Amino acid sequence: RVKERTEALTLANEQLESFAHSVSHDLRAPLRAISSYSHFLEMDLGDEVTKVEPHLDKIKVAITRMDTLISDILRLARLGHQAVRRTRINLSIASQQIFKSLILSDNERIIRFEVEPGIFVYADEALTQIVLQNIIGNAIKFTEPRTEAVIRLTAGEHGKRTWVQFADNGVGFDPKYKEQVFKDFARLHRQDQFPGSGVGLGMVRRIIELHQGAIDVDAALGVGATFSLTFDPLISVSG
Repeated sequence: RVKERTEALTLANEQLESFAHSVSHDLRAPLRAISSYSHFLEMDLGDEVTKVEPHLDKIKVAITRMDTLISDILRLARLGHQAVRRTRINLSIASQQIFKSLILSDNERIIRFEVEPGIFVYADEALTQIVLQNIIGNAIKFTEPRTEAVIRLTAGEHGKRTWVQFADNGVGFDPKYKEQVFKDFARLHRQDQFPGSGVGLGMVRRIIELHQGAIDVDAALGVGATFSLTFDPLISVSG
């Protein structure tokens, strides 16, 4: 019975990915047409393009958002049956590398990233990169209103688990919405305030679950958020 259920689940995941590929292909076709005709319109208008330039810019932004959303749908579909290949990862160093890559284009901001050294996890390296990019990227994004942003990575024991925590002093959110945060395409802030598709934390949740781990968040509106996660039970802290 377990074998039958596993085979059925595998088939369902394959069908989901196939469906996502098909839908994504169908969605990208008209998107390419909109992009092309917008470009032709811009060329045909010549010097008069300034009259409609704000509208064309909005079309370009919408095209980019839609393309990103399609890519996120594909990534979500693939996560359903992706094999987890665990290896020993220095999460402290990996987080610092991700942070540096994410702030290259944001040199004007003061962002302090405090990292506890010697945090190691046994996890899939590629999937861990996605987790770090989303959590650290969100911390950078939601601390934008702060004169001095602070992001902290720490690890500690709680019960029988070693938790990794990413804390920031950003805008936070009302804690009554904490369960909604990890739902696919969920958003707690307006697009014009903090752009994004709302897919990132849904992917993070799925990746942590693939590692038989858990994820949680504590937040307060105007104070910041702390994301706690574990790749349980294979986490160690040294130094």
